[in-house]
Amino acid sequence: QGKMVVRPVAGLLHIIVYAGFVIINIEVLEIIIDGIFGTHRVFSFLGGFYSFLIGSFEVLASPAPGAVDVEIAFAGDDRFDPVTLAERDVDPSRAPVDMTIDVSTTPLGALVTVETRADGVRVELPISLRFSAADAPDPHLDVPTRSGSPYMAKRADILGPGAKRVRA
Repeated sequence: QGKMVVRPVAGLLHIIVYAGFVIINIEVLEIIIDGIFGTHRVFSFLGGFYSFLIGSFEVLASPAPGAVDVEIAFAGDDRFDPVTLAERDVDPSRAPVDMTIDVSTTPLGALVTVETRADGVRVELPISLRFSAADAPDPHLDVPTRSGSPYMAKRADILGPGAKRVRA
């Protein structure tokens, strides 16, 4: 501790690392309390100091931006397989987006609509629907669209008959 004055750069870096540990531990404590009691942001009563802590945590703990790959397979008739959800490479520095896929069958095929919400608010995002056979990732068909816009998936357009998987 005495060398912090003799070596000011090392001392400053030591203070930053120490403050980071304290801030992250406060955030972890809040997560535990919120989980046990079902609350949300239990320390928010601290006002501006709390906002500073949360902002500091987000800066100190943020990874580099990256891709978010979420695979969703949904139930339907003989064209689609049962529901599963797999998250890969999720970037926690971005606002969480809840994505739901609604599928309804029509005489023309399956009407696929993807809805997206961030912090409970509906948002329109560019998405890509990837259709493939239920048991193999290739061959596949990518269809660019936007969330909230229905897409009519005709059997002939999505690689013919058989069970299908769709990823958004």
